[in-house]
Amino acid sequence: MINSKSVKLFVVLADLKMVADPINTFFNAVIPLTQTGGWRGVGDVIAVGFYLLGVVPLVGLSLIDLGIIKKGKSPEEKLQLHATFVAVFLVVAHIAMIFGMLNPTVLGWNPSGMETMQM
Repeated sequence: MINSKSVKLFVVLADLKMVADPINTFFNAVIPLTQTGGWRGVGDVIAVGFYLLGVVPLVGLSLIDLGIIKKGKSPEEKLQLHATFVAVFLVVAHIAMIFGMLNPTVLGWNPSGMETMQM
């Protein structure tokens, strides 16, 4: 049987994972790509930036679920804020996805050297 304490523990662990992934991406992808000039144009920066911004509404959802924000409010008020956070996440995630799939040359990136060879 699942009790409320085990559900709350699961939510806390999921929240930690949710925050750890973008932090890991920042240190293991964003910083090295910036230092080495490995970005393939502005599209890559937008895609990764919006991916990292996706954690903001997810943290908001977690804070609602944990009762840290909107504590003592009606279920309808909590649901309204919950829906807002979900909508913001969907917009941010779709922007990240669209720019992540976009060919970098569309936004002006110019490959050089071996990268231009046709196979």
